[in-house]
Amino acid sequence: MKIQTTLFGELVLLDQCTLVGSSESLGFQTYVNSSHNGTEKRKALRETASQVLNIDYVVVRTALAQNFNVLWGGLRKLWAIPVDVEWQRIGSVDGDFIECETSIYDYRNDSLALLKHKDGLTVVEIKEVLANGLKLYEPITLQNFTICPLRVGFILGDVSAPINAVYGQPS
Repeated sequence: MKIQTTLFGELVLLDQCTLVGSSESLGFQTYVNSSHNGTEKRKALRETASQVLNIDYVVVRTALAQNFNVLWGGLRKLWAIPVDVEWQRIGSVDGDFIECETSIYDYRNDSLALLKHKDGLTVVEIKEVLANGLKLYEPITLQNFTICPLRVGFILGDVSAPINAVYGQPS
């Protein structure tokens, strides 16, 4: 999705992870009991934990197509990418100040934040980061939403390499 900002101009917002409907598990199944000639012994199977990623192929197929079009359309443009591990819930806001925790979250002056609410997504421009919240350039009115910082960047690398397929294994 494309967004227009005063600070950075037109940006491509990557608002959805391609691994929709996926689940990841990490298990320390490092030993197995084996039985040989009536005796049971613990045998080391591996030294590291096993990681399993399950993907619903039907759901991912649609998400991949949508994200491919977004990626291709914004290949050489600036991107707004959410810092997905830094979501926090906010009760309500009516004005140009969002009261939230800023000491452990990576908000910056003259940057962006993504708000996820019941009506969709909203991008706000942060004027100043204070100890008890964020001062915005424009006032907003929202209730019961989550907020996370956005980082602005571009895709670095060679775009001349052809993309001929997306490989996946259905679970």
